[in-house]
Amino acid sequence: MAGASDWFSIGSTVLCKTCHEKEIEGEVLAFDPQTKMLILSILFSQEWRRSSVAATTMTAAAAARGPHVLPPREDAVNFLESPSSSGRPSLNDIHIVNLSLVSNVQVTREVSPTTSEPPQSLNLQRLNTRVRNQIDEKRRLVMALQAGVSPEGQKLFIAISKTIQDITWNGANIVVFNNVTIRPPYKVDNVHGNTESGAYRHVKKVVEKHIKDTLQAQQQRDQQQQQTQKGGELQ
Repeated sequence: MAGASDWFSIGSTVLCKTCHEKEIEGEVLAFDPQTKMLILSILFSQEWRRSSVAATTMTAAAAARGPHVLPPREDAVNFLESPSSSGRPSLNDIHIVNLSLVSNVQVTREVSPTTSEPPQSLNLQRLNTRVRNQIDEKRRLVMALQAGVSPEGQKLFIAISKTIQDITWNGANIVVFNNVTIRPPYKVDNVHGNTESGAYRHVKKVVEKHIKDTLQAQQQRDQQQQQTQKGGELQ
């Protein structure tokens, strides 16, 4: 097997071991030599997905408790995926590998570059934004779970927090902008505050939209289920 070079040719296959003692192997899509960040296209693996999601969730849970308890370093690998319309499991996930946190890096299949120029550098700003958004989403989910409220309250909290950052829990109550409170069972009539304020009217509209969207989604699921049942009866 060939050893790791100063930079990797696009299309080459790289094998390495993460800090979780997991071996990953994939095709090189991009490499940034300054940050030692390598992007690999890796064949879908259910076992790897479960371990990656578990690690990401643990990191998000730590982040939700405050910046002073964040892990001392990032995980060796973050993975991003786009859902496939075909639903086939034999598709690839895109993994961002920090070479500073992996070992036994090997080029198992070398592809000769068509030009002498190295691969283009990564768009670090875009990648950082995407990772930060994922962490924020996990943090909102952890806060909702820690509150110990009903699934309806958790979903409403997550929906509001996507557009309003000034949101928190006070027991089972959702508090927005420090002066608008949403109490169980989290319906429009459960929004309390100064009815003349812009904050109250805005939060109430968000709650109305969430309830409307939830109802429409449920109706669509019911229709799909009925169609599936009818199809089974015809067979």
